[in-house]
Amino acid sequence: MMGIIMLSKPTYRISFKFAVAALALALTAQLGFSFFSSPFAKAAGSSVPMGTAAKFAVLAGSGITNTGPTTMSGTNGAALGSFPTATFINSVQVTSTGVKYTSASAAVSNAKLDLVS
Repeated sequence: MMGIIMLSKPTYRISFKFAVAALALALTAQLGFSFFSSPFAKAAGSSVPMGTAAKFAVLAGSGITNTGPTTMSGTNGAALGSFPTATFINSVQVTSTGVKYTSASAAVSNAKLDLVS
């Protein structure tokens, strides 16, 4: 006659003191994180004036390089330009609702000045 062998899964028990200590540590860490991070997580009360730079989706200083088909659009503006280096590599693959400045322009120069001042 054959006997039946029953296998049981091992059970892991932790002590009550260990569970309380782990819970206290987790709560302390959460409260500490909330206390120290909350003053810095608030949004700014005012916006930064962008001037004519607000019309640009891309405003560079040393040229623009596009690596593939790209679509640029925006509610404020989607112009693309670079100043003082006005190179725009692969600009033919960019579809934009704004102006693409592929050469030196006073509009790009003014936007760059508005951005840094």
